[in-house]
Amino acid sequence: MRSEFAEKPATFVPFHIATRSGGPLAGLTVLVVEASKFSSETLRLLCLSSGARVRQANGVTAAMRHLRAYRPDIVITEMCLPDGEGASLITNLDKMNPRLSMILGMSAQADDRAKAIQAGADGFILKPFESVAIFQHAIKSALPPELQQWKPARVSDEQIAADGLMLMQDMAHGLALLANACEPRAIGYAATFITGVAAVADDTELHDSATALMVKIRSGKHDLNDIAPVQAMLQQRLDAGSATIPPQQLALGGQLH
Repeated sequence: MRSEFAEKPATFVPFHIATRSGGPLAGLTVLVVEASKFSSETLRLLCLSSGARVRQANGVTAAMRHLRAYRPDIVITEMCLPDGEGASLITNLDKMNPRLSMILGMSAQADDRAKAIQAGADGFILKPFESVAIFQHAIKSALPPELQQWKPARVSDEQIAADGLMLMQDMAHGLALLANACEPRAIGYAATFITGVAAVADDTELHDSATALMVKIRSGKHDLNDIAPVQAMLQQRLDAGSATIPPQQLALGGQLH
C-alpha cells in the first residue's frame, strides 16, 4: 500500500532538502481529528518530529469543542468519524472567518480525496503514513505562501513508531464495534475504522478483509456472514498478541543541503 504522494516521484520533494528551521511545521499548531488511537498517535509523532505542537480530538464533537477554545493553524481530519462525516467538518472549517491556514482530509480510501477537496480541504493524506518524507511533503505542498518560510535544517535520525498497545486497543475497539453493530451504517463505520487501522499498521490481510466488508455494506449486498472473517482476524491478532508495531517504522534520517 502506497500513499498518493509516493506515486508522483516527479513532483516529490525529499524531506532532507531545505525546510523551515526546526522542521516544516515549526511554530505551528496542528489539530488531529481521528478516532483511532494508533493512527492519532502516529500522526502526533509525525507532527512533533516536524516541529509542530499537536492537539487531538476523537470526533466531530470533540473537534468543535477544541475549536471553541483555541485556533490551530492546521486541521487534519479523518473522513469517517464516529459522530459524523469528516466532509461536513471540513465544510464547516472552510466557512470559518477568518479561515484556518490549512485543512487536510485523511483516509485509507483513495476515493475520499475527491470528497475532501469538494468539501473545501486544501489537500488530502492517504493512509498509511509511509514515511516522514512523504508526510512532510504533503504538508509542504498545501501550506499557504505566508507559512512557507524555508531554511536549511538537519532532520533527526530517530525513528517514528507509535505504541503497539494502542494498536491492540484499536483492534479490540473494532471487534466491539462489529459485535454491537445492528444496522448497515454501524457496520459500515466499523469496517471503515478497521480498514484505516489496518492500513496504518501495514496489516494487508486485515485491511483487505475489512475493505471487502465495507464495499459490500456500501453496495447493500451484505449479510451477517460477511462480518465473521473480519471478527476472526481481529480476535486472532488479539489472542496471539500479534498486533504490534509494524516492521516498517517511519524513518527520519536526512542530511543538510
